[in-house]
Amino acid sequence: MQILGLCVALCLLAGAYCFCTSNVPPTMPCNVAYRCSDEEIPVWATSDGIFCKVFRNMCYMSSVNCDRLNNNETEYREISQAKCQELCKEMVCMALFQPVCGSYNGKFMTFGNECEMERHICTTGESYSLYKLEACPI
Repeated sequence: MQILGLCVALCLLAGAYCFCTSNVPPTMPCNVAYRCSDEEIPVWATSDGIFCKVFRNMCYMSSVNCDRLNNNETEYREISQAKCQELCKEMVCMALFQPVCGSYNGKFMTFGNECEMERHICTTGESYSLYKLEACPI
């Protein structure tokens, strides 16, 4: 019953649809599986104060934080859009052409590599998701 209460509390905090799962061992710190809506309410976050990441909504960030917690990694914490975009300016991507296709609100865009897609997301707030590890179809 205690695990179920934790699950409900985490879901309410994230504004998420989620369920407790038996696929994650009970010894893991976070045994919640999230089912997030595609509602666009950007959350600007950092785990280290150096790099910024934009999540589609709080549920997506909570889902990633659950995985990070289980892997003993620092969780993301919300920061202001202005602070996040300052950090984005410092983001340097290698000049390595490994095209990826991103999807956002029904449109597709090809980026030179995953880092360039992340930088675009960070500077614009458009939360593209990785669609393919190749250029988008024309």
